[in-house]
Amino acid sequence: MESFSYVGIEVSSEKLLVEIKDEKQVYFPRSYKNVKRGHTALLRYLTSIGGEVRVVMEATGVYSLDLAIYLSQHPDIEVMVLNPLRSHHFAQVLLNRSKNDKVDAVMLLKFAERMPFKVFIPPAEELYALKAMARKI
Repeated sequence: MESFSYVGIEVSSEKLLVEIKDEKQVYFPRSYKNVKRGHTALLRYLTSIGGEVRVVMEATGVYSLDLAIYLSQHPDIEVMVLNPLRSHHFAQVLLNRSKNDKVDAVMLLKFAERMPFKVFIPPAEELYALKAMARKI
């Protein structure tokens, strides 16, 4: 059986709330700004853990796409971008009645641990460039 560190990331326009767990311990939540510098700091931290890392985040459009592409380029990190409706139903199964960023990040971490993992495939570079141009327009 493979051993992974599991990561749940709650993505918003301004910040990333990160929950991390491996077979030995639960790490304290961390927060990063949702900008290139924050993505770099998060990647540095995830690679310092060592071993394979599985990251789950919700699809939040432009707020999560850049991070998903950036993290998926690292060979030791697998990323799954989850449909928000799917995570909502998973939270209902867990009987989560409260809703805030920390609860969502923990729920995404539990999803990474328990559910089948479907690896995010970044869009072709041409499509990503086209999307970036459309954003600016």
